[in-house]
Amino acid sequence: MSHEVPAATPIAQPSPARKPGAILMGVAVVAFFVGIASIAAVFLIPALGGGEPDLTLYLLSMLCPLGLVLGVVAALVSGRRARE
Repeated sequence: MSHEVPAATPIAQPSPARKPGAILMGVAVVAFFVGIASIAAVFLIPALGGGEPDLTLYLLSMLCPLGLVLGVVAALVSGRRARE
């Protein structure tokens, strides 16, 4: 009678942790493009005869430079070497 050891089932490995700047870069990209879209809307609404743009669009357009700054910070954080 031979005792066979059952084949080992692979254990699911946890997903690797994201790099420190990866989440921040995603937030930066979203903020930047929301800002770009609102800037475009600020110019397109009067051009299409819609009257004066709402204050909300002007405030949302401030996300564009904020997203740019966050993107630079995320690039610096993710590019930094680990000290030994």
